Order: sequence, then structure tokens, then C-alpha cells
Amino acid sequence: MRLRDHAFACVRRMGLHFLLALIAIAFSADLSFAQPLFFQLEFGELGEEPGQFEQPAQMTPTPWGSICITDLEGDRVQEFDLDGNLIRVWGESGSGPGQFDGAGGITVGTDGTLFVADVANHRIQEFDATGQYRGEWGRQGDGDGEFFYPYDIVSNGDGELFVSDAGNDRIQVFDEHGQYLRQFGESGSLPGQFQGPYGIDLDSDGNLLVAEFHAHRVQRLSPNGDPLLVFGSQGWYPGEFDYPRDVAAAPNGGIFVVDESNHRVQCFDGDGEFLYFWGDDGLEDGYFHYPGGVCLTDDYVFVLDTFGQRVQRWGRARPEDLRMKPIARWFVGIDEYYGGASTAAVSPDLDVVLGFSRAPFVRRFRDDGTLLASWGTEGTDPGEFQSASSVATGSDGMVYVADYRLHRVQSFTPEGELVAHWGQGGNSDGSFRELRDLAAWSDGTEHRVYTVDKVRNRVQVFASDGTFLFAWGETGTGDGQFTGAHSIAIGSKGEVFVCDEDRIQVFASDGAYLRSWTARGLPEDFHNSLGGVTVDPAGRVYVTIPPADRVRVFDGSGTLLFEFGRPGYANGWFDLPIDVEASPDGRIYVVELYHATVQQYEPPRDAPSSDAPTGRTLTLNTPNRDTPGREMSTGDKGGTAVDSRQRSDVDSREFPAQLRRSVPVRVVPNPFVGQATITFDLPEAGYVALSIHDVTGRKVHEAPPTWMDAGAQQLAWSPDELGANAGSISSGTYFYQLRVTGPGTVRGTGPAPIALETGRIQHVR
Repeated sequence: MRLRDHAFACVRRMGLHFLLALIAIAFSADLSFAQPLFFQLEFGELGEEPGQFEQPAQMTPTPWGSICITDLEGDRVQEFDLDGNLIRVWGESGSGPGQFDGAGGITVGTDGTLFVADVANHRIQEFDATGQYRGEWGRQGDGDGEFFYPYDIVSNGDGELFVSDAGNDRIQVFDEHGQYLRQFGESGSLPGQFQGPYGIDLDSDGNLLVAEFHAHRVQRLSPNGDPLLVFGSQGWYPGEFDYPRDVAAAPNGGIFVVDESNHRVQCFDGDGEFLYFWGDDGLEDGYFHYPGGVCLTDDYVFVLDTFGQRVQRWGRARPEDLRMKPIARWFVGIDEYYGGASTAAVSPDLDVVLGFSRAPFVRRFRDDGTLLASWGTEGTDPGEFQSASSVATGSDGMVYVADYRLHRVQSFTPEGELVAHWGQGGNSDGSFRELRDLAAWSDGTEHRVYTVDKVRNRVQVFASDGTFLFAWGETGTGDGQFTGAHSIAIGSKGEVFVCDEDRIQVFASDGAYLRSWTARGLPEDFHNSLGGVTVDPAGRVYVTIPPADRVRVFDGSGTLLFEFGRPGYANGWFDLPIDVEASPDGRIYVVELYHATVQQYEPPRDAPSSDAPTGRTLTLNTPNRDTPGREMSTGDKGGTAVDSRQRSDVDSREFPAQLRRSVPVRVVPNPFVGQATITFDLPEAGYVALSIHDVTGRKVHEAPPTWMDAGAQQLAWSPDELGANAGSISSGTYFYQLRVTGPGTVRGTGPAPIALETGRIQHVR
């Protein structure tokens, strides 16, 4: 959280030239806030031993080159070097000197004193650099110098300490001896007022940044409390927040915000304009599970993954991060109804052809994103579409389009003139049950079109005019059999690569089985479905794993070479990469369904330089994330957890993200004493179930599903209703999970998911 508190004061005293030099050194082009960072390492796990965490809350870098991290539930402070090696630990539960009841924000004073917000003891404690207790100040109350849950603290490097007095919705300012100086703020929603001021930081001009947890916004104020900037509102679109918990300022003007319940970190410029975000819910590297804090050092950005019980370090790109260099990106959405593209093909003249699974359109772009042609209207006549779900291009420039709703293939000239069409629903040769993908191949004299049928689990091969030639495959898990065959690609040597749920099988052009491998390579509880597949001119095989927001790259025999992509909105990061395509010159195109963009990459570099990704960024648009295109099925999540870290029962695996709908939820009051009321707006009628979990994931309360009509509804939770078990519900942090299901089924697996919402409740006895 703290970004070189002393450096800011030194910069102001030593002048503009020193400021420019510091920016040039500490935040070079690789680490500029305007360029997305790269995951490097993580450390920590759930536990009480040194180096483990029980809800790590806040952190600060020290002038002596370490970071100090507080443990909200563990009631202690731990100091690590920048590589995650433990240096020392101090603190324990209690209210005496050096003890904590919720260790919160931490900062370093001008003489090296460490100041720690002791949240539930309503005080600030002082320690020397080795963790020895030196003093304390403050008590519970709402008067000058009193606190009600002080959450965070930051030094301006000139002898002043700013404290976020969260329970009193104000900021108080003290000198380093604990003498009260001034305060500003009050409860309210106007600029300069607060609703849960949690994480705070000071920018390079000495202005205060405040993350308002309950107002879902960030404010910038002068050192005296004059409001200067307000940005953000509740939501999950880029630039919106769902309980922002912490904020950190970069020396060159960037603002990092921990967006806790959206499981991500967002980056903004100095004017509060959204730049990018990274992260999604999960325990994989680069994912977060309710992150709580962020701080910057000269070389790194550290993120506290609070309920993942770990710390992640992000920083400059390493050579392995730059195997794939993004060089362009462009927005390809039709509108809010039709959403983004779902499939791509690259023609011999390097034009990019896109199809839309939810739209009756095919579009052709130049490789710089310039739209060249668009054709198709909704209908069932030749040349019309119900769904342009997959496209392929032949070596002669012909464009082949699969329409899985009409069970047919159509071929067009590059300008969109209809040439031929074939296929219908059925089980006979030349018919389809669920036509999912197709690929074109030629040996120089003969042109063929290979198709995959997901329901019938077979590959059919046609001449370019639609004449059926032959087929192979059946349902099963053996060699040459498929389970949900859905994607196909053909290499330069004529080998045919077919994806089903979790493996790639390779065949000769006549259908003879050659080899196969499992391409998933992810924990069983994450996702078992592959997306699109392609083969580049060098024989490397690329496969997207959409819910994992990454692309994996293999050699032709199935050896994993590397992978790229993380969840987020920036060049090189993805949100449901649904398809991937290689061009004849080796460039790689990735289609993002949710962001409605196409990203273009240079061919992989075997010995990449340390240059940061460069090139033209062609999109500044943010598509509507709630478009019908999100209904594109990419398979089911399944399996059991395989992870050394403890997982919560708050689990969304049976609620695929692409099938959920947003339900606005509000808890009043929060924190609460006695009873909390959970209000929400149902988008449609359904069964509503409420469960309450503690910070370890243990379920402490569950209400049976109740049928509720669409519209405003509410449920209440009171620990006192648990009778004899009420005493086990102590003060602290809990999570609610609101599940809404419909009476139907999804692929025959049970109640149809409508919504799944999770949030935090603070209980006070």
C-alpha cells in the first residue's frame, strides 16, 4: 500500500529534476503504470506458523528494502524480503502493548518507526525497525484523536500521519508523536464525505487517495480534505468496483485499486480514467480470491490475496513472459445484442475473417484492424445465417462458414458472394447434429473441407463443392473416439488436429489415428474444457483454455512449450479467449469473446529480448460484458480440488460465469449487531438459497432454497437465531453466498443457474 512514503517527501524537497530522475529509474518503460505488469512469484499459505497467513490485510515497503505485512486475523506483523523470504515476526492476540485485535494498516515514519493500526483495539501502536514495542495512542470514540475501527495509516514523509478512521467515516491527521492535528470527512455520499474509508495512500503531490469500501469509489483529496477527484461506482465493468479495499499511487500518476469482490486490481491514470485490470477469482498464479492490499516498490507491485492467504509479486517482464509479443488489438463487436466474434480464420493474403456465433454476420478485416467487407443477413435461404459459428479460409481464398443452427456449410468468395452450400440436420453422411468447427485443406490439386460434429463426435470430409468424401470417429474415450469434439485445425503437413473436452488427437489427412495428448494441464477443479486450436507454420499447436484465460502452446508431439495470457483487460491478457488462429506468416490471432476484441501477436521468439510489448493498440472500447454472446458454451467445470491451500465452500464451479446474471445485493447494516438484512433484486423468479461462511470457508448457517418472484426481495441473518450455537458466531468477518436457480436444467445437470453472488458481512457482538 505504501509507495515509498519517504521518497515523496525527499522529492518535494529536492525539486523537479530529482522527481524526473526517480520516475525514470524506479518506473522505467517496463514498469510504467501504463503498461501491464507480469506475474513473477507468490509466497504464503493459510496457517499460524511464521511465513503463513490468517487473512493478510495491509503492507508497506520499508526504506531498508523489505515489506512488512499485517495479519488481520493472525494479529501480527511479518517482515519479508522482496523475494518472499521471512525476516521476522512480532505480535499476538490481545489488547496489551505489542498485542493486536486485528492488525491493519502499516506505514513507516521519518525516523524508521513502524506505525500499525490496531483495528478492533481502536488505537495506533509504534514499533522500531526490529518489531520492538515503543508506544501507542488513541482509544475508542468519535472525539478528536479517538477511533472507531481505524483501518489504515500512511506517512507523508514530512512528519504527518493520515489515519482512515473507518467506523467514524473520517480521516484524522497526527504528528509522529500521536498528537492530533486535524480531521476531515463525515458520513455521506457527496465528494469529501465517506462511506467506509479503508485503504489510503498519498500521491506524489501529497494528495490523499481513499478507497471507499461501501461507496464503491475512490476519492482524491488535498491534505486538508478538499475534494479534488471522485471516480467509480458499483459494478463489474472495467472502471467499476465491488468493495474497493485498498489504493496505491504510482510516482508517475497511476492509481492502483484493489477491487476486492471482483477479485482483481484495476489501474487508472491520474485523472481516474480506466487503463486496464488484471485478475479473476481463483487460486492459480495470477488469480485472486478476495484481494485486500497493494503496495509498490521500485521494481515490483505486491498484491495481498487476502482470502487466498498469500502474496503475489508483479513486475517487469522476464524473457519467458515475452515469448508472445502483442502487436495490435482491435474491437470487433457488432453491438450490445450480438456481442463479439467467436471464431477467426486468416486468408492467404493475411486478411482476418471473423464469424459471430450469436449473429448472422461474417466480417473480413485487414491485419491492422481495418474493416474490408461484411456480409450476411438473418434467415434460412442460401447466403443467409442463423449463426456464423465457425469460419475457415482455403488456399484459394474461399471462405467457408459453418452455421450450427442451420446444420450447414456455405462457401463464399472473399467479397462475400455465395458459391455453394450443403448440409442439413440428421445422422446420415453429409448431415450434422451440432456442427461446431471446420477447416480447409489443399494438397495443391484437391481442396477439402473437414468438419467436426459435437453431438455425433465425428469428423466429416467434403470436397470444396460440398460432395461428401468420407468420415471417422464415434463417441468414446479411446483412440480415434471423441467426447464433445468441437474444434479442428490442419497443419502444413496435412495432419488433422481435433479437440474434445480435454485432449488433442492427431490424424492423417485420411483419418488414420496418429497420436494424442491431454492438453488441459490444469487442476481438476478449475476447468476441463479446451477451446479453439490452430497450428502455425513451424508446427506449434496452440489451444485456448477459455475459462483459464490463457493459451497453451505445444510442439507437434504434445510437449508443452509455454503458455501465455492472464485474466484481465490489457494487451496480452484475456477474458474468455474463445478461438486462436495462425496466419501463413506465423502471426497469432486470439479472439476474446467477452471483450469483443482480437489480439494479434508476433510469431513466438525462442530467445526473446527484454523489450516490453510494443505496437499499436487499436481498441479503446469496452464492450458490454452482459451481451448474449456470453451464452457460448465452453464445457462444464468439474472434478475435485487439488491445491495445498485451503479452499472455501463458497464455490461457483457449478455456476459457469457465462450463464450467470447479475443480482444487485446490499447488506444493511454492515457491520451489524444482532441482525443483518440482505436485500436484492431478482432478474427473474427462482429458488433462492442463502448460506453464511466464516473466513476459513466453514459454513455456519444455511437457509433452504425458497421460491421468490422477480423484483425486490430480502432475507435476514441473525446469529442469535442459531440458539445454543449462537455463541460460536464471534465478532469478525463472514461471507454470504446467495444462489439463485431456476426450475429448468442445463445440459441435464440440474437446476438452471440464474445468479451467484458472494459478499462480506462484518459481525460485531
